[in-house]
Amino acid sequence: MKLLIGIPTGGTPTRGFIDALSALALPASVTSSERVVWTGNFVPAQREMIARDAVRLDVDYVAMLDDDVVVPRDALIRLLDVLQRDPGAAISGAFCGTSDSNSLAATSGTLSALSEGPVRVDGLGFACVVLRVAALRALELPYFAAHVYVDSATRTLRQCNEDHMLCLRMRKAGYRVVLHAGVRACRERAIGADCPQAQVSFPFETVQLQANGPREARARRERE
Repeated sequence: MKLLIGIPTGGTPTRGFIDALSALALPASVTSSERVVWTGNFVPAQREMIARDAVRLDVDYVAMLDDDVVVPRDALIRLLDVLQRDPGAAISGAFCGTSDSNSLAATSGTLSALSEGPVRVDGLGFACVVLRVAALRALELPYFAAHVYVDSATRTLRQCNEDHMLCLRMRKAGYRVVLHAGVRACRERAIGADCPQAQVSFPFETVQLQANGPREARARRERE
């Protein structure tokens, strides 16, 4: 089995991430593994390039690890096991909370309703995830799209949802998305509130953004 580990980074990985990455174990079935790092401030494009690297290198699976996430030593062993046991699953991801104590408490309460093992879901975040590369090959380029959240009150723009949009594409293609509730990762940096309404949507390779209103954006997402 050939594995690529891809890291989208802004250039300042956390200490906890570096320590966890150095301790990360791989299953015995992995005969070849490589690591690729894409640096920048546009995570959807960085994920896109990691996915393209995986296809170009002809690996079987690609793992993506955000540079502020502390993962268990056996995270990739358990996530890969999900995909090997279920040929119809394209994505297997960890359950990720934050290092904030209140967030961890909330996470524990949420997890109590889940099993300790794999759970089929509609979508999940890509903080710690493994993708089946054969499923990526079945999709047309580009693999990733994204939304931009426009907060006019604070004059802030934030990219979001590239992970959930790929999950949707995979499900429409007939694949399953699986959350492994027993693989619990911890994010060391806060990423802000969830994006409630994406006012602008665009594919990876689009260079012009059309600033639509919230109603038009919702209609576009429903058509997609």
